[in-house]
Amino acid sequence: MKKKAKIVVLILSTLIVLVGISIFLAMSKFGVTNLFSVISGLYQIQFTDTEYAEIQDYPKVIIAKPTSSSNLLIEYMEMRGYSENEEGRLGSAIEFIQADHKEYVDFSVNGFYSLWRWKE
Repeated sequence: MKKKAKIVVLILSTLIVLVGISIFLAMSKFGVTNLFSVISGLYQIQFTDTEYAEIQDYPKVIIAKPTSSSNLLIEYMEMRGYSENEEGRLGSAIEFIQADHKEYVDFSVNGFYSLWRWKE
């Protein structure tokens, strides 16, 4: 009986550590603590025809397919009524303007996904 209890405690401890590491990685790479939304978003852009998936509402975080993702971001923002201000670009941060309101989106891309993070 004690051997079964030790095995259960060991399995639970391992699962807790793995979930903790996964949440830490999701936070450091995506800026999101909800691990399931990250997994869902990655699945959508890798295995379906979905071009982009919102994985967090505030501050907004979207992951997209890596091919032509900068054009996709600009199209997404134009659908929302914003236009790109090329003079306001600061490295990976792209500035979008709508009337008097500005939004800054941190844009990065690698071989698997493109990450769009709105800055506050």
